[in-house]
Amino acid sequence: MALYLTNKLTEVFAQTNGKTLVYFFCDLNFKKRKTATSVKYIHDERGPKLFTSFDAVWSMFIKAAGDERTGFKFCIIDALDECDAKSRVTLLQQLEEAFSSSETVKNFRVLVTSRPYPEVGNALNQFAAKAELARFPQAKQDIDYYLDEKVAQLAKRNNYIATQQVKNILRDKAQGTFLWIRLACGELAKVASKDAVKCLQCLPEGLEALYGTILEGMETGNTHSREAMTLALD
Repeated sequence: MALYLTNKLTEVFAQTNGKTLVYFFCDLNFKKRKTATSVKYIHDERGPKLFTSFDAVWSMFIKAAGDERTGFKFCIIDALDECDAKSRVTLLQQLEEAFSSSETVKNFRVLVTSRPYPEVGNALNQFAAKAELARFPQAKQDIDYYLDEKVAQLAKRNNYIATQQVKNILRDKAQGTFLWIRLACGELAKVASKDAVKCLQCLPEGLEALYGTILEGMETGNTHSREAMTLALD
């Protein structure tokens, strides 16, 4: 979704005066894409040492964003949950502070996307334009399409019989998260058809709980858990 918006707005703004788009895609697999200072990376003649200080970089960013002479700015920060925990808290605090002032938001808008982590949701509760995509009818349809595809693949591979029951459990436990379905189907691919329902019933609901289960398996040397975590980070 964020990639589509980025491409679309870049195309539109190229034909429009007075509008600028900046964007950043967080990724915990890359050091330069998972910290607060990385999110706000901009060029400055004072050199690379400046970018070790988030406060300095953020101050420059807000100053540039609030400059009415340079037109309206839109900023997309995708997958904030993939920032490291400390950076995520810092960035959310600064966003709250920045948008508490009407002076800052006159010509500046920010779109933040994230998995439904409580600390992210709580920090963004103050903003009226907050939406949980999983609650939209279109998102539920997409989940159903994805479920149909993944279960069809499993049925073809493992000769599944109780496909509807498998779909129902996947849908209920995923809580609208595609990655949960992907990880769970990875686990299902390793078991026989007769054990599919039992396997799903043993998996916890929600992404964070499932991560915990996978990590526990890694600590005990479970190779399946290692494969699952590799899949999650791919």
